[in-house]
Order: sequence, then structure tokens, then C-alpha cells
Amino acid sequence: MIAAAWTVPQTARADGNLQHVNHIIIVMQENHSFDNYFGALPYAPASPYHRGPCAAGDHACVDGLSCQRNPVNGKYVCHNSNRDDNNGKKVSAFHSTDYCVGTDLDHSWFGVHRELNFADPNGALMASPMDGFVLQNDSSNQPDNGVETRTDDETMSFYNEGDIGFYYGLAQSFAISDRYFAAVPGPTFPNRSYLMAATSFGHLTTNEEVPNIATAPFVFYKPITGTIFDLLDTNKVSWADYSDDVPQATSFRNFLADQVHFRGYSGLIASGDVYVGMPVRVMPSGETSHIDRIVTFDGDIERAGWARNGAERNFPIRLLNQTLGFHT
Repeated sequence: MIAAAWTVPQTARADGNLQHVNHIIIVMQENHSFDNYFGALPYAPASPYHRGPCAAGDHACVDGLSCQRNPVNGKYVCHNSNRDDNNGKKVSAFHSTDYCVGTDLDHSWFGVHRELNFADPNGALMASPMDGFVLQNDSSNQPDNGVETRTDDETMSFYNEGDIGFYYGLAQSFAISDRYFAAVPGPTFPNRSYLMAATSFGHLTTNEEVPNIATAPFVFYKPITGTIFDLLDTNKVSWADYSDDVPQATSFRNFLADQVHFRGYSGLIASGDVYVGMPVRVMPSGETSHIDRIVTFDGDIERAGWARNGAERNFPIRLLNQTLGFHT
């Protein structure tokens, strides 16, 4: 269906009456830049967008990569580049066929600042030539090993409509940001904190996701300016946080004590087994449900247990009644 959508030119519906909006769904994803996913969007077949530079108010413009697409074979040639540490040669942006990047790219606080301004990372706020992505990852998370090929520096790679057609179909049919930046040049928690609290209040690492891991989720941050959850509650706007693991909002709320807003929980199996279809009683409410899914990084499993899967293993448990939280 998505492939068929690319055969006929369509117009992105970026305008409308907000009074007609019933639900806003925010999906938090990370470790991929706008250019990595949507840099080639203006060049895709039948795309309603055109390339930048973008004038103010031009919502059909996408400030992505500078590329040409061969209409015969669909191959992209892009001109954005970064200097390499191999005799000063440049690495140009390239189409990636690697859907599971072998090593995480550097998104530490200091690493990102060097990616933005390699020579003067402390000056990245005032000047960001974006010249250090290859150099920084060569010196940290993705070191060179002998002779490189042109596709070894995966920090310069991007996907296109043939790789992530579902996302391109969504971008074609609905509104998309003209350009998109991380809230703060740094790692996971500071950025997610901006999403929930509009500030990272001085935190620079994901290790600070909760005040004290030993007391989480009972002790959490309380920013003096509040959070999006506080605003939603104050204005009587209903909301829910869905997760297959411990919810991100645990930084700001005790999700165990809030079974209405938090849907899904990763529990510790202390003894015995749990299995799909197993009846459970959720405490302290006493409500009953059945286990719908047991989720692992290797896929869903039918049964999990202390002896079966090893001690102290966390398994995200999904219940049939998603208004309930569940702690095994």
C-alpha cells in the first residue's frame, strides 16, 4: 500500500484546524538524525516536498541532504561530506543498506559537541560547522581498522523511500517538521527530559535518569517549572504513557502508583513461572486480568520464569486490559 502511494503525486496535509484534533501521539525514537531518516525525502518519487534552503512559511520545503536521484535505477548521489582522518580525505553522505548498525554512534555530551564543532567543541553553541562526525566516531565508537571502504563511516549514511517506506508514506500524507534538531546536543536522558520538562536542568548523562536507582521509582525529579504531565493534569487533558519496558516518565512520576496513566511494566520474576494467558491480580487495586505478551529483545516468548530464564531477569509484561500495570 505504501509503495502504491508513491506512484501518484500527492499533497502533504500540513494545515488544518487544531480544534478537530482528538489525539496527539508522540513516539520517542532516538539515535537517528533527521537526515538519516528523511534527508532524501525531497527527492523520493512523487514527493510533495522540495529541497532547501527553505524560506520562512514554506512548509513544502525540507532542509535535508543535497542529493540527486537517478530516475532510472533510483540511486542517490549526495554532496554533504565530513573530513576523515585518513590523509584529510572527505566522506560523502551515502545510502546505507545496513539496517542494524554494528556499533552505536557517539552521542555522549562531549562527543556530540565535537561532532558539531571538532576544533572548538565548547564553541558549538555559537558556531556549528557540523564537521566532526567522522573524526569523532573514528576516535571513539567506530575506529578505523585498516583500509576503509567508502561505506565504513556509518555516521554519514542515510536511508531512503525504499528502506523505510512506511515512514516516507506517513511523511507524505501528514505534517512533518521542515527541519528537526535534538533539543540538546547530548545523550538520551537530557533530550528526553526536554520532551517531558522543557529542560534537562543541568544533567549531562543518561546515568542521571533518576535521582537514585536504588530508590526508583519512588523518588523522582520535580523540576521547579513542572512537566508536561503536570500541565495535562492541571488542564484536565487525558494522557497515557505506553511502554514495553520501564516507562521513560519514571524520571518524573512514580509509575507503580499511577495505574491510570502508565500502561505496561517490566517486572522482576522472583520465583516460579509466568505464561501467556495466565490470570493475574494487580495490586494494590486488586483488579484481575490475563497476560497478553511477554516481550524480550529476541522476540516474544510464551513462558518466562526464574529457573527457566535465569535469576534477576526483567520481562516487559503486557496485559489484555491495558489500563492496568503489572509487577510480577
